[in-house]
Amino acid sequence: MVQYKLNYFNLRGRAELIRLIFAAAGQQYEDVRFEREQWPEYKPKSPLGPEEQSEAEMYADQVLDLLNEMVKIHFEKDETRKAELSKKYFGETIQNTLKVFDSKIAKNGSGYFVASGLTWADIFLADFLGWLGDKKDALITPFPAVKALVDKVLNHPKISEWIAKRPKTEIGRAELIRLIFASAAQEFEDIRFEMNEWPEYKKKAPLGQAPFLEMIDDKDRVFRLGQSLSIARYLARIFGIAGVGKEEQAEVESYGDLISDLFNELAKVRFEKDENLKSKLQTRLYDEIIPKNLQILEDIVARSATEYLCNSGITWPDLFLFCTLEWLDEKRNAILDKYPHVKALEAKVRGNPKIAEWVINRPKTEI
Repeated sequence: MVQYKLNYFNLRGRAELIRLIFAAAGQQYEDVRFEREQWPEYKPKSPLGPEEQSEAEMYADQVLDLLNEMVKIHFEKDETRKAELSKKYFGETIQNTLKVFDSKIAKNGSGYFVASGLTWADIFLADFLGWLGDKKDALITPFPAVKALVDKVLNHPKISEWIAKRPKTEIGRAELIRLIFASAAQEFEDIRFEMNEWPEYKKKAPLGQAPFLEMIDDKDRVFRLGQSLSIARYLARIFGIAGVGKEEQAEVESYGDLISDLFNELAKVRFEKDENLKSKLQTRLYDEIIPKNLQILEDIVARSATEYLCNSGITWPDLFLFCTLEWLDEKRNAILDKYPHVKALEAKVRGNPKIAEWVINRPKTEI
């Protein structure tokens, strides 16, 4: 039988809702309360995760390595060095990786990376190879299993309908939702309006707030959902990036809430109109709040087997962290250099071909 133990300060605070849920369910639990000076003793127990890494993640990591090498070449400013890197990349690096892929795909019988069928790693590879332009066909022809995989992915009815029309925008509370749609290659209508148009749209918003999601079924019934994180959680469950199993799904929720707290602090500073107060808030944000939260996330990612927050792979808080870090603007790189695992996670999300395509094509707007 599962035994529940809730650890929190000797306050109602953020734990009271959890206690009320236990009470409503008639569920016994141990209500562990401690004073603030005892927190360092309890802090090391926060939270540990399960261990798992799928084959698809492993293959996707290899594709990501290819993508990162290509990006490095693309942005190399020294033309002599660029030519040397390009020669090695197309003459050796891609060839060697495709040879490994070809052998593995040929052996498993499904025509994909893993025996169970199509995974995001297959889509990643097919999309990445498409970036090679007129070099693609010559590169994959010597590798028939890879070529067949790419053909299967590109001829998949849903994938063949997916068109990258994702507009290029700055961040905001809807961007996480757009990234979830993007990661799932799910078409959606991206309705954007100006501030003076909001009263017209507000009438339809279920909570009188934006963003809100509208879903219309085949019988023209409309389901509307408000609150950006509620929408994100709902879509993440639909698209399979909400964690595996009840325990990991709960971890995912906790990471999302932690990042939400950081996001709210960033937004508070950005939109503060009193310049004196803004300066004080900014000092605290960069000296205390950001370092504290990124160190927590750094430790979580360091324990993960996948370089994401969770051991099962990418989940919606990884996307949330990515778009929250975009709010750091030109300070982002210098800050992330102090947190190598968070930096690597951000690079993996940015390097996901679907996300990368969305970021490149999204409309340029204010936050």
